[in-house]
Amino acid sequence: MVEQIANQLPRSARMNFYRTAAGTEMDVVVEMGQRKIGFEAKFSSAPKVTKGFWQACDDLQLDAAYVVAPVAVGWAMKTPGSVISVMDIVEKLQP
Repeated sequence: MVEQIANQLPRSARMNFYRTAAGTEMDVVVEMGQRKIGFEAKFSSAPKVTKGFWQACDDLQLDAAYVVAPVAVGWAMKTPGSVISVMDIVEKLQP
């Protein structure tokens, strides 16, 4: 998943990860201008996120957060989150 994201980013974008000692984490954080997007990888077709995912969304003040999972069709979660497939990454990185 990290490679798919990195290959789609414009040169001006920055890509990092976020983890705290308390267990708050986001696998990939992309900053493109004023837009900040988080991606969390899960290997379940019924992915569940932890409290740490939502805390990372708050800490980072993300515009969008995506759980990338092996699903055919994604679904919305609590704002700013959604479950998406790997194939949807390119679309989510568009301006």
